[in-house]
Amino acid sequence: MQNLANAMEQLRAANPAVQAEEAMLLVEYESRMRAFFDLSRELDDLAGDVTDEADIALINRLRQRVNRLLEIHRGYRDSLRRMVGGQRIPGYHPAAEAA
Repeated sequence: MQNLANAMEQLRAANPAVQAEEAMLLVEYESRMRAFFDLSRELDDLAGDVTDEADIALINRLRQRVNRLLEIHRGYRDSLRRMVGGQRIPGYHPAAEAA
């Protein structure tokens, strides 16, 4: 595993485009996470307004799926962060940290 990490470091050092691509992926995942988080909040609000049991069940299933997508994207984002070594990335703002 250490050899793989060393190889990735050498690739990044030799090719600034790799660094830029990783930074853009982080920005993209953060944007998706914000969208999923906003959708989850909207579903929470909607669940409070609905009284039909079938609608409530549907909303709960949708919330579970959205939360699962949020978990998956959080895992990808965290992996990318580890790959870039926690360096400061221009344009990247971790707004969904609390999500």
